[in-house]
Amino acid sequence: MRNFKRFAAAVLVLAIVLAANSVLLYALYPYTYSRVDIHNLTTADHDTLFVGSSHGKCGFNPEVFDSVCGTASTNQCLGGEYPIDAYHLVRLACETGHKPRQVIYELDAGYFVSEPNEGADFAILYQEFPASFTKLRYWMTKILDGDFRNTLFPWYLYRGKIFSVKDTLTQKAGDEYRNYGISSFANPAQIYHSTGFIERLVQPSDKSVKDTPVLYTGSNISSESENYLRRLAQFCESEDIRLITVTTPVPEVTLQEYSSAYKGADQYFTSLCKELGIEYYNCNYMEEFSSLRDLSYFADYDGHYYGQYANLFTERFAKMLDFDDSVTYN
Repeated sequence: MRNFKRFAAAVLVLAIVLAANSVLLYALYPYTYSRVDIHNLTTADHDTLFVGSSHGKCGFNPEVFDSVCGTASTNQCLGGEYPIDAYHLVRLACETGHKPRQVIYELDAGYFVSEPNEGADFAILYQEFPASFTKLRYWMTKILDGDFRNTLFPWYLYRGKIFSVKDTLTQKAGDEYRNYGISSFANPAQIYHSTGFIERLVQPSDKSVKDTPVLYTGSNISSESENYLRRLAQFCESEDIRLITVTTPVPEVTLQEYSSAYKGADQYFTSLCKELGIEYYNCNYMEEFSSLRDLSYFADYDGHYYGQYANLFTERFAKMLDFDDSVTYN
């Protein structure tokens, strides 16, 4: 009898902890456009899936791409999205019955020479994944490998939002949150589109700070990042998904200042993609995009296009791709 009471007490304590965890996560976790992205990924059919970093988020406009190629695409790129994240995004699309015909992966060398930062964005995609085997796999390979506090107490990543709880709860009680609205994501610097594209707007402070990009050196490649690109290539091949990789342009001044690092990264990706048998386009060294590398076209030195130039880039990139005319995409 005593053992049963101890067991029941332990179960009760665990239930209270789990309930408190859920309440704290709901109260602290803000409404982000990643919720809209993942909802679109898992509830609608898209034959083309863009994955990658913020350069892809601000560089590929699905509406423009679809108007050229006759596709139906979604932009699932995100700042802080590493190869491990992109891999699980593609798997999630397939598991939820929305397998794409092609994946266009924006390759940023910075994400192959660094490790994920365990800040608030560390689990931003994971939190939005619906219950699935892919989410369990994601938790085991990324979240479980992180800080134990983030694993056991997921709200810990958002503890800085403690003073915004009232606003967060009010927003989550509204129609916009329930209906995956996007109006709250617009601000003077950018506009989020329901396709997943972020349209950057001109701001007076743009390019006032010249940040040094995270650079390839030849000896700092992350084995995990390379491994997950390999796994993504293998998965796409097994699922008969066309995998296209691309490095989006950076301003010409940046390319020249760090020419050795950018050329080294180009050689690395060219060799790796050739080994994997996948297409690779480095738009920094292609004539088709030479006129789209002026610094004035970008919001920063790192290579985030303003909206109107992202549209031009997307159009040229789409026209360059060799799509099978016998396939109807929409």
